[in-house]
Amino acid sequence: DSSLRLVGSEMCIRDRLLVDVATEGNGDGFVREPHGIFWFDDHLLVADTGKSWLQLLDADVPQAGEGQISGPEEDPLQLRDPVDVWVDAAGYFYVADTSNNRVLQVEEDGQVREEVTQLDPLSAIAPISVVANRTQVWVPNAAENRLTVYQINTANEGGP
Repeated sequence: DSSLRLVGSEMCIRDRLLVDVATEGNGDGFVREPHGIFWFDDHLLVADTGKSWLQLLDADVPQAGEGQISGPEEDPLQLRDPVDVWVDAAGYFYVADTSNNRVLQVEEDGQVREEVTQLDPLSAIAPISVVANRTQVWVPNAAENRLTVYQINTANEGGP
């Protein structure tokens, strides 16, 4: 059978559901309208549009939430309908914060490091996707038929 293969001493079935990592719900480890996901180091970073959350999930264990990315108590991360996420090689998170009309670079604790699209008067309205490396961020603007690349701040002191 072409759907079976031998891995070590175990037989694996290809193209079959293994497990639901997260199911519908409001708490940690649950999702409502998950859109963007990014896998890194056995974790999933999820843009949960329904809850306006970014959250970490264990990529292998069902319902194993590892917390909402919420920001510091004095300056919480305020998202509205995030739809896509990315993680660069330095460990920064990027989020297409659709209803706030912006793309953010966020530290692992949820502190906003930079609003990537802030200085662009022609930035995408309601961005729906984002890809990044350590120095650049790409954001599609379907309404304007453009794909824009942004240079991000790599200095430690912050600011544009």
